[in-house]
Amino acid sequence: MISSDNENVKVFACGDSKEMLIYLMNDAPDNIFQPLEVSLNISAEMEQGTYRIEWIDIRTGETFSSKKLKDLSKEVKSPEFLDGLFCHIKKI
Repeated sequence: MISSDNENVKVFACGDSKEMLIYLMNDAPDNIFQPLEVSLNISAEMEQGTYRIEWIDIRTGETFSSKKLKDLSKEVKSPEFLDGLFCHIKKI
């Protein structure tokens, strides 16, 4: 399970012990989207090891941030986004 520290951000995710796809949707009640960052709490069981996390623009499909993590922390911070953001986490 994955949750966000912002109640207006809906989290949709699927994956297994080595890979996860996440969609963050800013569901601002007034439909006025201000730039925001969120912390994701990852309680899904992921294998120990090195992971690559990629943040993908929902409009262009381009990866605008990518980094390697020695261990996948239970808390992951997103980059700034407006209305939506994709995330791909994969064991490497």
